[in-house]
Amino acid sequence: MLELDDKKSVAIPAWTAIPLRAALPEKLGDYFGRSGVMPSLPDSRRGYHRKYMRAKAVAQYQDTFLAVYLADISRSGLGFYSPIQIFPCEVMNLWLGREGHIQLVAKTCVRIGHACYRCGAQFKVD
Repeated sequence: MLELDDKKSVAIPAWTAIPLRAALPEKLGDYFGRSGVMPSLPDSRRGYHRKYMRAKAVAQYQDTFLAVYLADISRSGLGFYSPIQIFPCEVMNLWLGREGHIQLVAKTCVRIGHACYRCGAQFKVD
């Protein structure tokens, strides 16, 4: 089972206090209005089904905190919107609450618009 990594004590800023905040490619109401299993394409090579996961989270990429929006989740990773480009194979931390953080390895990142990058990452398993 994937465990939260809380070995390091880091002061996590509030999502609203972070200056680098992701923009969404759609209206906020439309974004939070989706739930359940995401539709899959017939030629999809994904190993696991994805589910919508609509939430705000705090990410730490290198030494910078980012206010991100989560998009979807599967058994192996998740998708999110970032305000900056995240490079593949980079390790980052993600806080969904104050309980601890999850380590992720970035896999994809595509620019959608200003301060809006659609990124995908896998859960880091040691």
